Amino acid sequence: MRSTWLFRSPRKWMFLGGDFMEGRELKELSSSEQEEARKAYHRKEQMPSPAGGVLEPVRVQPREEGGALVVFECTTSHVRYGLEIPKATSSERKKVRAMITSSQDPHCPRCGSSERLRRVGEFLGCSRCGVVYATVR
Repeated sequence: MRSTWLFRSPRKWMFLGGDFMEGRELKELSSSEQEEARKAYHRKEQMPSPAGGVLEPVRVQPREEGGALVVFECTTSHVRYGLEIPKATSSERKKVRAMITSSQDPHCPRCGSSERLRRVGEFLGCSRCGVVYATVR
C-alpha cells in the first residue's frame, strides 16, 4: 500500500487519502511547543498537552522527503495534534554510515541507542520517529 499524503494549510493538517483519520483535522502546536515536544519525544518523556492532560503518540507517518509526521492524541480532550519531525541532517547521516561501515547495528542518532534502525525497502529508518537515515542497496 502506498503511503498516504498529508498537506499543510495555514492552520491545520488535513488527511487526503486512505483510512487513517479520514476527514479529521490535526491541530498544530505553536513553534515553541513543537520544539519542546520534539525534544521530549526523542527523550521518551511524557509530553503535556495544551488542552491539559498528556499527549500520547498514535501514529508515525513517514514523509517522502525523509522526515515524518507524528500524530499525538490528548488523553483528556481526545484532540489530535501533528508534530513535524524534520529530515536527517548530513551529520546524522554520516554517523549512521560510520556505524554501518564499522559493522555495528545502526541506531537512531535522535532517539538513542535503544532504537535500532530498520530496513524498509532500500531505506534505513527509525520506526519510532519515522526519519530515514540511509539508503542500502
